[in-house]
Amino acid sequence: MKKHLAIIVIMLSTVSTVWASYPSPAGLWQFNDVTNLGKATVGTDLTMVGAHTYQAGIPSGSDDYAIIDPLGSQTTGYLVCSHGLAANGGSTNGMVNEWTLAMDVLVPASSLGIYVSLYQTNPTNTNDGDCFIRNASVMGTIGCKATGYSSLAVVADTWYRIVFSVDNGSFYRIYVDGTLWKEGTVQAVDDRFALESTILLFADESGEDNPIVCTNLAIWAQALTGAQVGELGNVNNTIQYTPVTSDFNNAGVNMLTNPSAENDLTGWTVIDGNDWQASDRTDWHWPHKGNYIFTSGRTPHGELSQQITIQSALLPMINGGQITANVSGYIGGSDNDQGRILVKYLDSSYNVLATADSD
Repeated sequence: MKKHLAIIVIMLSTVSTVWASYPSPAGLWQFNDVTNLGKATVGTDLTMVGAHTYQAGIPSGSDDYAIIDPLGSQTTGYLVCSHGLAANGGSTNGMVNEWTLAMDVLVPASSLGIYVSLYQTNPTNTNDGDCFIRNASVMGTIGCKATGYSSLAVVADTWYRIVFSVDNGSFYRIYVDGTLWKEGTVQAVDDRFALESTILLFADESGEDNPIVCTNLAIWAQALTGAQVGELGNVNNTIQYTPVTSDFNNAGVNMLTNPSAENDLTGWTVIDGNDWQASDRTDWHWPHKGNYIFTSGRTPHGELSQQITIQSALLPMINGGQITANVSGYIGGSDNDQGRILVKYLDSSYNVLATADSD
């Protein structure tokens, strides 16, 4: 009796699910690719001004890394975000008056008690930043003179999700971990707190942008409601978003290396068996393109496998139910041959979370 194991197709695909009341962000940056810290999960890559480094991200969840923004000045030490938002809110000169910015940040102890800029609306960074974590006078409060500062304050070495919901002419609000910290002074349409084509993160023209750590940034083309910001919650809540075509299409993406293997077995580990064939044969056990991929030849038992590592950037979507894994394949045999497809889902410690077994 000849037996063989075949794992043919593993697909990740989107599902249509109502999973959050807030809209998908227009831009999202998670800083988990240390080879390209400015890489966008959604939207356009950030431009790094100055030397940025990284550290471990939030201990819980799937957050791998966080970016460390250094002390800067007018021309060093910040991020340029080309947000891609269209003019709105009654603008007469192409500016964005309704917007939301979320950032997951940690203020090191060395920075608490001195000004830390959170964002700058002037693309040239030639005037004062527009929101700060305040210095020792009222240490750790958030805001600026124009909008007013929060009464509550952040503490050092603690992760916070800070959200700015702005509707110029109507309101300016600062939330921390889903709770309203400041109902700020309303700002004018097309004035200081309206966005041009870029917004600068952690920038100030005079160096009041002391080091800060950030692990997620997101921007929306509308002012989120209090309920929506409440659903965003704190840093332990994944910022959910709709995947884009560049991630994968609705038909799914085959995650297997060399899935057809009709020329060789690159990417596959042969666990047992001999005479594995994945190319044309002239005798009875040739593979059939599109259906039967592998044949283990004349051997009592053949088994091969492949381990697939899912990119950490996809984990929030998996946990949020936006991505499902579909497994399909074909088993064929004759002369009492038996075949089996076995898929194991493992966590980062290689513990088995679930299995799919054709038996």
